[in-house]
Amino acid sequence: MNVSVAPSKPVSVQGAENISVAASGRIIKAADLGNGKIRYPSEWTDLIDWEWPEGETGLLTSLGTVQENIDCALPYVEKKTIAIQAGGACGMYPKYLAQHFEYVYTFEPNPTLFRCLCANCPEDNIFKLNAALASRDYDGAHLVCGAEKYKANLGAWYVDKGGAIPCLEIDDIGLKRVDLIYLDIEGGEEQALAGATETIKEYRPVIVVEDKIKTRRGREPWVTNWCDRMNYRIAETIKRDLVLVHE
Repeated sequence: MNVSVAPSKPVSVQGAENISVAASGRIIKAADLGNGKIRYPSEWTDLIDWEWPEGETGLLTSLGTVQENIDCALPYVEKKTIAIQAGGACGMYPKYLAQHFEYVYTFEPNPTLFRCLCANCPEDNIFKLNAALASRDYDGAHLVCGAEKYKANLGAWYVDKGGAIPCLEIDDIGLKRVDLIYLDIEGGEEQALAGATETIKEYRPVIVVEDKIKTRRGREPWVTNWCDRMNYRIAETIKRDLVLVHE
């Protein structure tokens, strides 16, 4: 991949070479991981050696954008008591959110990613669930790769109906308040919000969703209609993410 970037710095990856990181912290080149570890120093965490799925390279790009993306949404959140985050992956997003919220509930359906998440996020205020967020239409789920090119990018996998993976609704979790819902679940955002209707009406949390053409998988755009129905508006766009706030 040829990318024109600012001066880069090396990152030590155990069992891999040819890792290049832009001055902004964004990983721009990565070889296969050899033994499920990556050494990635960051200003927002003391964790240097991250547990990582062996051979996984797609999620590496998230390490350099976590702080930037979340920081764009935080000013819209008045009280930072509880955040719900789905698409927990290897733990980057819940780990950073846990520095700003009293409690973070994170969901990751992929068992391989979930093991890494648990290793990387020992914080007592992070509640980790090996499950998917969905609506009542889902009675269990299974993982779908989607395309051959995504085999080494576990962050691009998604869940579909039917299977052994537990599916939970936010409305059924029983939380007494929710201040932020942060979703990056590869096209499952609409279903997850459908399972959070009563929670959203009650607490009016700030919501962040990813919306990109490839994860719609042929479906029509849904965010604008959802906002009209729930009295929300798009307050900000962060690359492919939308920050939604109640009117």
